Amino acid sequence: MLKMVLSHNQMAYVAIVATMIFGSLFVGVSGIMDTTVRYEDAGGDVIDDQDVTQTIKDSDGDGLSDQIEKTQYGTDPALWDTDRDGLSDGWEVLNGLDPNDPGDAGVDDTASQDTVDSDCTDEDISFSSEVSNEQKTAIVNGIEIIYNVTYLTYTLPNGIEKTIEEPEPWVPKNGIYELDDGKFIITGTTIVYCSGTALPDDGGSPENGPTGDPDKDGLTNAEEAELGTNPNLRDTDADGLGDKWEADHRITKEVPGATGVVVELFNPLDGNWGCELLTESREDEVDELLSETGPLFQFAEEFGRDFNGRYSCDAVLDIDLDGSDGLINFLEEKFGTSPLDSDSDNDLLSDNEETRYGVISWNRWCGKSSETKDRAAPFTHVSENSIDWFLEDMDGDGHLNGPSDWDTDGDGMPDGFEHCFASALDHPSDPESTNLLDPADGSDAYYDWDSDELSNYEEFETALLLGDENFTSPWLVDTDGDEMPDGWEKENGLHPAWAGDKNLDPDLDGWDQDGDGAVTYSDLIYTTTVTEIGVELGQQVSKNEEVARGLYTLPGGVPGTAKLYSPVDGFVYQILVTTGDPTDVNKPASVIDSRQDVWMVIVESHERFTNIDEYNAKFMDGDGEVDTRSTKPNDWDTDGDLLADGIEVHGWYIEVVIASEKDGTKERLVTSDPGLQDTDKDGLDDFSEFNYASNGCKSGSNASNSDTDGDGLDDYFEAVNGHPDIYGNGTYFTSPCMFDTDNDQLRDGEEVSLGEDGFVTNASNRDTDNDGLKDGAEYYTPRPFHGILEHTDPLNNDTDGDEMLDGWEMQVYSAEENTNSHSLWISKDSWDDPQCTVGINEPSNKCTREPGAYLWANFDAKEGDEKTGFPSSPTYELWEINITNFNIPNNDLCDCRGRWALNPMFGSLADSFYDVDNDTLMNSVEGPDRWDTNPVVKDTDGDGLPDGWEVEYSMQAMELGLVDNATLGTFGARGVLDPALIDSNNNGIKDGDEDIDDDGLNRTSLLNKYCPGWDNSQNSECHIDPNQVSGNYPGKKFYDDLENYTNYEEYVNGTNPILNDTDGDGWEDGPEVFYQDHDDDGMATGWEYHFDYNPFNEADKNGDEDFDGHRNWCEFKWDTNPRDALSFPGQGQLC
Repeated sequence: MLKMVLSHNQMAYVAIVATMIFGSLFVGVSGIMDTTVRYEDAGGDVIDDQDVTQTIKDSDGDGLSDQIEKTQYGTDPALWDTDRDGLSDGWEVLNGLDPNDPGDAGVDDTASQDTVDSDCTDEDISFSSEVSNEQKTAIVNGIEIIYNVTYLTYTLPNGIEKTIEEPEPWVPKNGIYELDDGKFIITGTTIVYCSGTALPDDGGSPENGPTGDPDKDGLTNAEEAELGTNPNLRDTDADGLGDKWEADHRITKEVPGATGVVVELFNPLDGNWGCELLTESREDEVDELLSETGPLFQFAEEFGRDFNGRYSCDAVLDIDLDGSDGLINFLEEKFGTSPLDSDSDNDLLSDNEETRYGVISWNRWCGKSSETKDRAAPFTHVSENSIDWFLEDMDGDGHLNGPSDWDTDGDGMPDGFEHCFASALDHPSDPESTNLLDPADGSDAYYDWDSDELSNYEEFETALLLGDENFTSPWLVDTDGDEMPDGWEKENGLHPAWAGDKNLDPDLDGWDQDGDGAVTYSDLIYTTTVTEIGVELGQQVSKNEEVARGLYTLPGGVPGTAKLYSPVDGFVYQILVTTGDPTDVNKPASVIDSRQDVWMVIVESHERFTNIDEYNAKFMDGDGEVDTRSTKPNDWDTDGDLLADGIEVHGWYIEVVIASEKDGTKERLVTSDPGLQDTDKDGLDDFSEFNYASNGCKSGSNASNSDTDGDGLDDYFEAVNGHPDIYGNGTYFTSPCMFDTDNDQLRDGEEVSLGEDGFVTNASNRDTDNDGLKDGAEYYTPRPFHGILEHTDPLNNDTDGDEMLDGWEMQVYSAEENTNSHSLWISKDSWDDPQCTVGINEPSNKCTREPGAYLWANFDAKEGDEKTGFPSSPTYELWEINITNFNIPNNDLCDCRGRWALNPMFGSLADSFYDVDNDTLMNSVEGPDRWDTNPVVKDTDGDGLPDGWEVEYSMQAMELGLVDNATLGTFGARGVLDPALIDSNNNGIKDGDEDIDDDGLNRTSLLNKYCPGWDNSQNSECHIDPNQVSGNYPGKKFYDDLENYTNYEEYVNGTNPILNDTDGDGWEDGPEVFYQDHDDDGMATGWEYHFDYNPFNEADKNGDEDFDGHRNWCEFKWDTNPRDALSFPGQGQLC
């Protein structure tokens, strides 16, 4: 005889089934017995005193006969769901619920409503019911009934009044007025409800309603009704598993080895007792688990074998779809885990690992495969090897400890993550560390052990964004080893657990620093329309890779294709053209009409501003110390100043002239702070400084230095604010890139303030008073031997009031300025050159200079200057200059009697009326407002004619009306002989070499005389060949010289260069001078000059330098060449 032991669930199941069987019998019998219906008239008499036998009727199809509903349950036989709670009357009766109690269904605003209009409201309205005199007839069960119509009148909140006819009064209303379109009003209330709305709670048990759960299995009554389970039994099929848990995990499994045979598991209506999936070994294992010594003995009464000795497959199998987790389904339900998933709570630990006890071997660690390691199970220290701990809920979140709770201790970190960092044996640097996570300790979430600005919780939090295994280590400041701290990566949207993002540039804020990445169509001839763009932003391209195309039209309408290629290897950072939108006329394709138009910009790898660069931006000077801040790797412009972070950190090159380099422009690499819009706080934002290109700045200013050029003025003050003109002519601006904007040897800051020199001058005008002397030279004199307090006035062009401009008096030599020196130092004694230094082993008198006049060049030779300082020997001896009555006092600065020929200083010695250069012009007459000649050089223009001599005859020519001043003026000349112009009439011949009065010898006469055969091919006689251009005494020069009696010759011979017969004797000056014989040797002076004889020594008349046997005077007599042995007097030509 088989002895059966029933669990509590199984006994309850038997009891419920018995109740249902007997209940059904009772309902059936009652229905059959109650077959006689008695009808009474209005007076109460029986109508037709007879029995009417009828069949059992269920008008509303709710499983209850109309008679039972009326007599036993008080439900409405015409309503399937009397209490309108969504549960049929029959189902509620069958399952022990009250069909007249909607429970907590109440007014459900979210319930479906067949009619939703202005009549539906949850606000109180007024209504009244009135029986009219109107009568109607109705047939009820074959009997004709006459009744008075009742009208219901109600007013809606919007003021609209409606009147409707009530239904027939004998139809059971159960306290409900049925309105039209399915709406109704409950007796005793003043609210209109819509169809589909449950009745309001009348104070009954909430467990009776559709949302009730009397068996506490997690299924509402409505859900139990749908599943067919018993709402009063947690485990309808008595297999030890709750109805909801089974319903949630319902699955079909194929029986191994039995093709096509499947078993449906976890059907809450079927315990699958002894199903084909159950093996003997599994039954033995369960027997052991439930034995008195087994770990599950305490649950032996909750599940076990059935009446037939079978186990429920639903309860005892372990069917996790991703591999067995070692827990039978009964335990999975106990722990609240999923029987279909080995890691129910997805916390990186399997359900089995979480419930184990002691040290176990692990081949997966932190959610990833690993070498086998022995570590304690995660809850060994708290579970005490008891299941009971896993049936508790330590953090009160509704999930049991361990495998059903992703975060057992409620600190926001999953159990698997905490267990990953729970053993000091896994610490990367400290095997005795106490900084350990504990999945059963909720207080360890907010430490930051690795100082990466992430709490332990935040280290895990990255996994919520990037995937389960992508958390960071609370022990490592840089988990992925990409040199960027985890906290910074997380804060800026990077992947702190992936080193691959180190060299990416997601915000494309690098830049083409060397300017070689611009894609242009250098072969452009015809206007080109962009038709194709073959790359995308950020795409990597190779040098010479095609990146775009365009279309142009050749003459005749023939189309041509333009192909553009990448100039470098790199990445596409900017696309500045578009192919347009063919569907939108307002978005046409780009049209290219210049070879300078940039289509796109390619940035090379070393020019990118990668994520690691963004982080390292905080170490701008490279010394490892934090200088500023890191930039945002996903924002191309961290500080919002419109300047890309890469530009600000990598920097840009500017051209600047600063104090220490005032002699030339220097290229400087400058940077700015990518976290500040105006790094140097000078009023110009960084973007403006980068793009500033005016007032001498060709490539921007220094955004990190408020005074780029170091001139004492902020860049904003120079470029934007400006300076008031000292003469009231508005505002002018200086260059923030030039220490000395006007190159006058004064920094801009000095000029716009009183400063050291005590004057405010114009910093954009190198010569404020227009005296020819740069403002700086007025204070810092450009020559020596001036006292420290001796300087000119930069606001007065004639400091000493001698009617000569300061700059003209103190002019120095400069190839750059195209000026010759007017600074002549005159000393009557020996003196020491202040620019000279005596070196080791050099004579002590090396720098001593003899008395004389020395022309000063300049202090510092510039590019192009051929000289500087003083010459080592006098420019003029004292006797060569005119210092008559010129006072030369003792001078302490040279320890000699010395002074400058011209001195513009206030209180200087008079110098305007002297003629030091002895050119017959006073210094004042040589000034720039007069003849503008050099007052210390006799022949300013170097044409061989003294300045005064040229002035004298130019004036005379104008007085005599011999010249056309208008014509001369077109060449800039101020007379026929301008002392400042080497070629006054601009004909290519120096004034000294011209014969302006045409008083030379007649060329034809000379040819006939010295070359009789010059125009006769039959006559070869020629002693001086007019075509000879080489040799010591070329014949062409002989004729040219004699034909022109030059101005220089006029000067030497004391004749008038503008009159051809100076003495008025009828002889033109040229022949008259030529044929003079100063030494009475029988040879003309002019002839002697040409052949290098001495016209003042008669001894040379008897010479014979060509050894032709004829003396010189004889050769002169017979017009032969005394320097040519082949030219000599002929027969009969005797001397």
